[in-house]
Amino acid sequence: MTMQVGLIGMGGIVLASDTKITTEPGGMTSAKLGRAIRCASACSKLKFSDDGTIAVSCAEDAESACLVAEHIISDLTEEELANPDSIPDAIVRIAEATLSKEPRQVQCLILLADHGGLLFRLQYGQTDRKNLNSEWKAECEPCLERGFAGDVTNPAVYWAEQYHCEFLPVRQLVPLAAQLIVSAHQLNNGFVDGLEIVLCEDSKIVPIPPDEIVRLRQTAEALNRTIGGMVFGNDQTQTSAD
Repeated sequence: MTMQVGLIGMGGIVLASDTKITTEPGGMTSAKLGRAIRCASACSKLKFSDDGTIAVSCAEDAESACLVAEHIISDLTEEELANPDSIPDAIVRIAEATLSKEPRQVQCLILLADHGGLLFRLQYGQTDRKNLNSEWKAECEPCLERGFAGDVTNPAVYWAEQYHCEFLPVRQLVPLAAQLIVSAHQLNNGFVDGLEIVLCEDSKIVPIPPDEIVRLRQTAEALNRTIGGMVFGNDQTQTSAD
């Protein structure tokens, strides 16, 4: 489980993710207990091209999503990147080729710095989740305003639905993206935690520095506490236990 959001603004795009990875390793320990042991760790869920022009977020099955992200970065051709209309079909082709032998549920947000910044959402999964024999298929669509991946039913998406506007300067959207991810943690703290953000601006994708990430997270946490206090008439109520 993860929470990721891409917000399109004037002059660029913000892409934000949590950093909590949850795995259930197999092996002797799992066999002895009769179940898998859930382990959590923190690591980046964003993959980048060496030239800083492509960033891909990885959600659902982390290992498979990271593999798809790496292939998107390496396999998109110059001809495909030059024609925005061809990019969704190219991403579908890459995802289906990558996962054809071992299909897994995958979601990705693909951020491209070219053409003033483009954002796409990839989903790969079964066409009917209730039927284990149903077809595995990839779908990719351009995001015209914003896109979500991972825990897309998390109530924290309210922040983007209520306050995001594509006509706001892109740097004003950075705190909004941080607020969404931090709130998603407070609403689903077993599977969502941490924060990383990249900014696409001036045909380059750059990460927000760690010290700024700390400040953004602290500000978002404080705002949630303030809102709780306003609702209940005091300043000591938290929206959720961490």
